[in-house]
Amino acid sequence: MDPSERFIFVTGQDRVIRGWSVFNGQLLCGPEAETVTGKGVMLLNTRFEEGVSDIQIVENAHELHFWYSTGSALYNQTIL
Repeated sequence: MDPSERFIFVTGQDRVIRGWSVFNGQLLCGPEAETVTGKGVMLLNTRFEEGVSDIQIVENAHELHFWYSTGSALYNQTIL
């Protein structure tokens, strides 16, 4: 869950990160997922080649930073 408790994010055995609004339960991205490799990928609705092992959301200067790891790589994306 993000620090402001507006969104919840999870990943499953299918290696896809999904997010929902806590207020209305709406999925933040559509149900179709694409397999990707490397950096510079979209965060949500992406099937990672390796499973996502950790997710951390940090609020900094009115932005949400989404940290996640796959395999031995660590990524950081600004999402809002």
